[in-house]
Amino acid sequence: MAVKTFERVVDDLDGTELAPMSVESVSFGIDGETFDIDLSSTNAAMLRDIFAPYAAAARVVSIGDREVGAYTRTVLPSAHAGTQIRRWAREHGYDVSPRGAIPREVRDAYARRED
Repeated sequence: MAVKTFERVVDDLDGTELAPMSVESVSFGIDGETFDIDLSSTNAAMLRDIFAPYAAAARVVSIGDREVGAYTRTVLPSAHAGTQIRRWAREHGYDVSPRGAIPREVRDAYARRED
């Protein structure tokens, strides 16, 4: 018997199912915490609109050669990047949720993996 597993990509804010290539992973920070959230283009734009006046009035903080602003935009590099990272993480003993932001520790470990 063949088993087929399907993973859906959803907007973390409203749960809407998304086409994998339309997901925007948005990072933002407040009070020393950095957050990542996967959103539709519409919800990502709304989040940016909310942050815009605060970002315009804020200072950009530089950490080494890397600048950290109020938010950054990252479009997933491939249609199934989040799915691939989650699968790899589970296979390597990481506890990751089926949706939502993937912890930085997991993303960093995935980036350092040896194929």
